Amino acid sequence: MNDPLNIVLVYQYTGPEKYCPKSRPMYLAQEWVKLGHRVTIIVASYSHLFLITPSFAGDHAVEMEKGIQYYLLKTPRYTGNGIARIANMIVFALRLWKLGRLLSERLHPDIVIAGTTHGLDYLSARRIARLSKGI
Repeated sequence: MNDPLNIVLVYQYTGPEKYCPKSRPMYLAQEWVKLGHRVTIIVASYSHLFLITPSFAGDHAVEMEKGIQYYLLKTPRYTGNGIARIANMIVFALRLWKLGRLLSERLHPDIVIAGTTHGLDYLSARRIARLSKGI
């Protein structure tokens, strides 16, 4: 195998297994880790999929689980598909933008994948990629 890659996956609606059921991003990350790559998934601190809501101080927290690093970005709670959920999406995208330089410096990603279904995180993920490549 060539040198391991630093893979960053932005996927708001997943998280460590201790908070939510397994999902596609977790399975992908586990396979990448088996191949020797370093994987970070950037997630929201609250999702309708979570069985347990994480609690932490500050605007983000870092957790490791099964060789995958998770950055949890503090987001507001919501129920249903109304304004509160939209606020959750916007806060996630803005926190991701705000932490972009820090994330690029700490993680040195070779690949940044924006996989969240709503797409509001696209520009923030792109910014992290550009900052990492010096573009």
